[in-house]
Amino acid sequence: MNSVGQWPPVYDFETLAAQIKSLVSSYGIFDIFFQNNGPVNVALCQGDVIQFRSPFPLIDEAGDISYLDEGYSSWVIIGNTCDLDRAINDSEYSQVSPLMELAADEPGPILEKLKSYRSNRRFFVPSWSSAAHPGYYVDFTKMCSIHKSCLFNDDLVKVSARMSFLSWVLFHSCIVRYLARYDGRHT
Repeated sequence: MNSVGQWPPVYDFETLAAQIKSLVSSYGIFDIFFQNNGPVNVALCQGDVIQFRSPFPLIDEAGDISYLDEGYSSWVIIGNTCDLDRAINDSEYSQVSPLMELAADEPGPILEKLKSYRSNRRFFVPSWSSAAHPGYYVDFTKMCSIHKSCLFNDDLVKVSARMSFLSWVLFHSCIVRYLARYDGRHT
């Protein structure tokens, strides 16, 4: 804790920021964001885009179980491990987050901030199905638990897209930045 009572980040901020910037600018990340090998028929992994319809569950201000009935159809596996199949016996649950669709007329400055991955709370995901679609974002403040047996039920969940290795590194770097960020208390 520093002299004003703030907890520091638990990672090297400059190194992580440089890694995120390098992945975005040096590798043409949007050209290689997803694996191009057709449908995904292998074990689920952190960063997979899945399709299933569910409201977003939460505990509301009264302490009751509630949900946001947005009818999300696309979600991203946040996961508590990068390979869910291998760790299925370690934990019954994993984490997912709904993909929020960007508007076709999304303001340029907002879109640019998302695409440069400068936001701690949001992660830009380009469209995997249409180059004309503006894309999506994951809001790291909206994560929920899901039973792994639901994830492995082919009648309920379909994998739509799988991140490439470099986009997964970017995704993972952004998750770490969000979860281990400077806490800002007492400011």
